[in-house]
Formats: sequence, C-alpha cells, structure tokens
Amino acid sequence: MPRNGIRPNELEALFDRLPQRDKIALVRKLEAKTLPARWKMFLRQVDQRRKKYPVTQREIEETVEKVRQDLYERSRR
Repeated sequence: MPRNGIRPNELEALFDRLPQRDKIALVRKLEAKTLPARWKMFLRQVDQRRKKYPVTQREIEETVEKVRQDLYERSRR
C-alpha cells in the first residue's frame, strides 16, 4: 500500500470518472505543481547529453554560419 493510501491505478479510475471540465482543471493543476521537477529532469538530460557528446565553440560557429548561409540563399530565390 502506498504511503498516501491511494494506488495510482485507483487514482486513475477516479480521474476517468470526472467530467471533462474537472479533468482539464486537474491536469492544469498537476502541470503547475510538477513543472519545477519536470524542468529539472529536462535540464539534467540536456547536461548528460552535453557531457556525452561535447561540442566545441568552433563547431557551433560553423553550424551557425552554415544555417545563416542557407537562409541567405533561400531569401535570394
């Protein structure tokens, strides 16, 4: 039994019984309450990828220049 006495599947069953308006309100509330944790997880994933696939300043500058050149060429058509 979970600490709070409600199993996730029980909560989901209750959620399914709610009217659409209440579901939307609840989802918005959950999103607001979990935003800091979700943002932290996202940043952790970005940091892990950055460490696994490091990019040099030169590579960034070359990519930016290529994109600028492509955009310039498209605008000239």
